[in-house]
Amino acid sequence: TSVENKIAKEFFIDFSNTTLVSRKLYPYSEFKKNHRSVSRYASRWNKSGYLEKGRIILDKINEGGTKYTQVISSFKLNLNFYFDFVNDVLKKDSFNSIEKKILNYIFSFKEVREIVYKNDRIIDGINVFLGKMFLSKSILDRDILGLEFVKGFFAYNKRYLKKYNNPKKQLEEFWRTCIKHADKLRNKVAILSNFNDEDYLNLKFNSPIEKYMYIHDFNYGDSEKTKQEKLKRFLIVFNENRTPNITPWGSS
Repeated sequence: TSVENKIAKEFFIDFSNTTLVSRKLYPYSEFKKNHRSVSRYASRWNKSGYLEKGRIILDKINEGGTKYTQVISSFKLNLNFYFDFVNDVLKKDSFNSIEKKILNYIFSFKEVREIVYKNDRIIDGINVFLGKMFLSKSILDRDILGLEFVKGFFAYNKRYLKKYNNPKKQLEEFWRTCIKHADKLRNKVAILSNFNDEDYLNLKFNSPIEKYMYIHDFNYGDSEKTKQEKLKRFLIVFNENRTPNITPWGSS
């Protein structure tokens, strides 16, 4: 329902609780009645395993002027509700365990959730977002933003990669694994998107995954100097988790 989606969006974008959501959505109406409605949905989602538990820390000042902190239990929607939806649609071809981990990584960024939040319905917003990330171009073009997220996942989760002491072999293994999983994920993403270009560019050049744009594999005809430069950039991002102090490939 529209009411359920309205409430769900508040728990999707960040940690919150029923009191805070009630006051935000219904500031001028009777608190008790609306709080009961928000609590009913939150309770249902919690029983279904859709809520991640957390806490909010508030800085406050009492009547005597003394500063103190207040810790409030809170919740945030995880992606289990979306995975249940996808299971109903894709059946046996639904997301596998590694794909779910990649999607959880993608939606761990608040910048991503803020984009989905703009949509009236969360599930539609997620499908639109993933469609733009993975379907705007062929995965072989190696210039889709979804691939950068996949790079980020495997850079943070090296246990899924074969380990090599040779940097060239490690880069080849990294790239091969990213392409394989991004391609499989791409085939399962709904092809619906009204995601605007401004949001896309902000994510590409002003977000935590920008650093992964510096990782590229070797191309036919690369000089030895170019290969060494690509390896240098790869090792800085892969081992030090930082953006190289150089211009990305393809940028002017």
